[in-house]
This record gives sequence, structure tokens and C-alpha cells, in this order.
Amino acid sequence: MPGKKQLLSGILRRTGALSLHRALLGPLHRGRLLVFNYHRIRPDDQGFTPAFEQDVYHTTASRFEAQVRWLTRHTTLLSEERLLEHLAGAPFRGRRPAAVITFDDGYADNFSLAYPVLQRLGAPAMVFVATDLVDRGRVGWWDHIAWLVRHATRPVVELDGARFEVPGQARQAADHFQRRMKLEPAAQTADLLERLADACGASPAPPEVQRREMLSWEQAREMEAGGVAIRCHTHTHRVLATLTRAEQEQELVRCRELLRERLGVTARTLAYPVGGSAHVDPGAVQLARELGYRAAFTYLTGHNRWGSLDPMRISRMEGPATVDLLAGFATLPELLARPSS
Repeated sequence: MPGKKQLLSGILRRTGALSLHRALLGPLHRGRLLVFNYHRIRPDDQGFTPAFEQDVYHTTASRFEAQVRWLTRHTTLLSEERLLEHLAGAPFRGRRPAAVITFDDGYADNFSLAYPVLQRLGAPAMVFVATDLVDRGRVGWWDHIAWLVRHATRPVVELDGARFEVPGQARQAADHFQRRMKLEPAAQTADLLERLADACGASPAPPEVQRREMLSWEQAREMEAGGVAIRCHTHTHRVLATLTRAEQEQELVRCRELLRERLGVTARTLAYPVGGSAHVDPGAVQLARELGYRAAFTYLTGHNRWGSLDPMRISRMEGPATVDLLAGFATLPELLARPSS
């Protein structure tokens, strides 16, 4: 059943209220930078079942196309190059608000489902890849956790004082262990996946299954040549706030090195892994700036205004499920794009 934001956005869009709001408050809208972030796109096949984490799928291929069409008509979509020019001081003089499309992690469906849409519509985008995952053809720790819990052979998963009955509490179990990876010092969670596998009585996904989920460098190279910038999401996707400064530097430097080696690009933009306020410490932001990154994206919900945004802390909105929600988020981000209470 559609949520309240979905219903409200649909009513406002179909009655023309969103268009009227944009027309009446033109200068307010033109001063915004809207960034929509996706991870994965579902095929339109109704029988599709994700092999790994389900919550990283934002929308279907056809709905994504409808969203990109809306953005091409109602915003000025920026490439990485144009974004950096404006962040460096070039005034944005578009008659419509600026918008950027981004993807995180480096999944294969970014190439198979999203890239054809972007090509057909001439829409620029940025894909932030965790280079170790792409290089080795491995899914991230959040996907490993979802797989292990889903394939548990024991009726109860018990680990470090936490207890979950599966499959009934599979979602709660995955959320719990993913939260630990996001917040606890990396030194404390270094062996968490191995111990969780034992607790579940499950084996990690086979290498060939993992490989199918991730972009290949050949696909990334084609996207880069086709107007989609492949940029940094760190090397292993460990959460920066859980690392030492030396480990943070290794993540930020190695990612850029591999992109240069594999694709011949010099990455100037970064998306922080997970990207919430608890996951990106001020030291990591400063380090990224010192290492020469010129822009960095958080996952703090909201829009940006050209006159006041920090290029190293650009807010993004989660890619919505429908074009109604996207239109609502883009027009009334203060009301519709803020997190639900």
C-alpha cells in the first residue's frame, strides 16, 4: 500500500500543484542543487527475487526511466565536470534547478538496466564504486550479511548476546549485524562475517554468484566513455568513521589509484560509504580535502543551495520508487524529502 508521501506526491503532481509551486517560486527552485542517489535497479519482471540485500533496490527499470525523463524536463542535469565548475565558483544560471544522478557501490545492474536509460535520454550520471569489490568481483559486507541470514540452517542465530529466530526475524537479524558494521570500530568487526557464518550454519555465496552482481571493469570502461563518470566510493567500503586515520588514507588513496590503473581516470569526487552523520567523521572529510578530492557526497537527506553548500558534504536524497515521489522530493524537499519520524 502506498505511503503517505507517495499519496500526497501523486495528488500534488496530478492536480498541477507541483508545477504551480515551481512557477510561483522560480528563483527559490533555481537556487537548489538536487542529488538523487540509487544503488540498484530492479528488472520489471514481477517474479524477480534478489539474491542478496533487498533494501538496496530503489525502483524498477521502467520507473527509473520515467524518473530520468522527468528530471530532463524539469531540471538541469549536471555532469561531474559541470558540477565541479559550479562548485569552484562558476555561477549557475539555469532557468531550472540543477540536479545530479548518482549510484553507489558498483552493481552490474547499473550497467545492464540504468545505463541504457541514461544513454537513450542523454542524461549524465556518476557511479561511485568500491574498487576492491569490483576488482575482485565480490559483494559488500551488507550483502554477505543478508545472504548468511537468509541461508541460515539453524533455527536460531545467536552471536555476541544477540538472538534471532529465523526465518521469522531474518530482517531484524540482518539490520542488527549491518548496524554493527556501520558503527563499531573496524578492528572489532574484522571477523564478524566469519563468526556470523558459523552462527547461521551457512556458507558465503559462491564466487560466481557474487561476480554476477558486480560491475566488471569492461562495463565500467564503457560507461565512462558513454558519459557516466566512474568515481570513488573508497576501496573496500569500510565505514570511514570506524577506521584509523592511516586506514582512512589507504581507502581514499587506493580507490583513486585503481581507477587510474583500470580506467585511466583521475577521480576528483567521492561518495562516503553509508554517508550518515555517524559514519563520516570530520577528520575523514578533512583528509579527503587534503588528498585532492574536490567534492564529496554524504547520504544526509536533503537538498543543497548553491550559496551555502560545502562541496565536501553534499547532501543526497534516496532514489525514490516512483516518478510522483521524485517530483515531490524535487519540488518540496523541505516537506517530502526529509526522513520520516
